[in-house]
Amino acid sequence: MVQEISAKTQISKMNDDELASLFTKKELAEFYSEALNQLQIEYENYQKRTEKDLRISYKYTSQNIIKELLKQLDILEKAIKYEENINSNLTNNLSAIVKTFYEILQGYGVTPIEAIGKPFDPKCHEAMFTKITKDYPDMTVVEELEKGFILYDRVLIPSKVIVSQTATSDYITT
Repeated sequence: MVQEISAKTQISKMNDDELASLFTKKELAEFYSEALNQLQIEYENYQKRTEKDLRISYKYTSQNIIKELLKQLDILEKAIKYEENINSNLTNNLSAIVKTFYEILQGYGVTPIEAIGKPFDPKCHEAMFTKITKDYPDMTVVEELEKGFILYDRVLIPSKVIVSQTATSDYITT
């Protein structure tokens, strides 16, 4: 195989007269035909790769701005929870705005990560603490500190969570 490639390289450097002395016209035509077919295949593969790269690039170009928007929406949601008892009309209006933002982002491929009650997954959850509990199996998300989000099929922001730990004799000290 290596010899075949080096032979092809040497042949490709020859001029037409040198090639004519090595091959008959039929062999030369077959050689050029094969070379042309190979170039066409390589060009088609190049086009497919380029189109795929462009699609992926276009699909994820907005991820940085979406991350920033989600961080700000998280801050706004925390403020709404804090102010709920003080001015319910304002918090209701702000909650509606936040809900609308999430609906818009969902139209662009952003979905929240389901966390509470799900098994801990390091690909989409970031464990902040563990909590000893009998209510959940070991390594289950019991509380979500910050929402996580997925953009199409990529984790955009991992959920910051508290993970369950079963009470065993190893954990209990007397």
